Amino acid sequence: MIGTRTRATVSRYRGQILLVGLALGLLLGVHASIGRVGSIAPEDLPGATRTIEAAVLLLLGQLSVGYAWRRLAPTLDDPVTSMWTFHATQPGKYLPLGVGQAVGQVALARSAGLPTRTAMGAWASHLAMIVGSGVTVGALVVLVPRDGTSRWLGLIGLAGALVVYRPFLHGLIGFGARFSKRLPAAEDLPSQRSLLEAYAACVAFVVLDGCAFALLLGTGTGNGVLAGTIGAYALAVGISTATPLPAGLGVRELLLVVFLDAGTAPVITASIVLRVTVFAIEVALLVGFSTVRQVRAIRSVRDPDG
Repeated sequence: MIGTRTRATVSRYRGQILLVGLALGLLLGVHASIGRVGSIAPEDLPGATRTIEAAVLLLLGQLSVGYAWRRLAPTLDDPVTSMWTFHATQPGKYLPLGVGQAVGQVALARSAGLPTRTAMGAWASHLAMIVGSGVTVGALVVLVPRDGTSRWLGLIGLAGALVVYRPFLHGLIGFGARFSKRLPAAEDLPSQRSLLEAYAACVAFVVLDGCAFALLLGTGTGNGVLAGTIGAYALAVGISTATPLPAGLGVRELLLVVFLDAGTAPVITASIVLRVTVFAIEVALLVGFSTVRQVRAIRSVRDPDG
């Protein structure tokens, strides 16, 4: 009886619980951002021009990864609603284990009309596209001009492109369907064309973010340095995204220090500035898409025939 009542209560207040969770994630993100920036000496911060240029690249990157989600959930016909179901849940990444973003994204997609297993399949595919594109572009890390042979392990990242092959992805994601009908099966995964389009958008995402990181780090452009830095950042994104830590916290920075020969302090500083800038952009996109939806809802009430 208690279990039934609990489930009924959770179902009744699901929307409010989700909003509270995302708000908590937002507060945790703000707290983390303030703490990170406060740990950097003012003279070590990148200049305003470089930061603004990096912010533009990061904005384009966030729109690209949001578009990848749209391609994986094509039955959400309205582009604003589709993109909103992704961008509105980004603060959930800062909750413990990062589960808030996954739960929120699936829940909002369901509320927009996507069947539960289809939404779960789209979310898992989206995560796989980010990880796969990151480790694939990460093969560029071999261009980093440093001593040692560890960077050549980056060539293994080329195997990341396998995630775009639907039968292979089904082998990864569809394994759980053998044990529970609630988990996505082969028919719940996006089409091969959708996977290809989403993968291309995620490649654009990691490349744009990698360019922003290189800009904040002050990387040169000669002898493959820029491409190598982008590869290092992409590989760090791919690996850290696969971790259960909130937003890959700490893992990404550690990997960048290992992959790059730019000094620990500059790499950490550039990473912190990038993370804080990304968080600000995520909040701006959340507010932007939510505002557009609210304005449209008000207009539809005032002019139902419009």
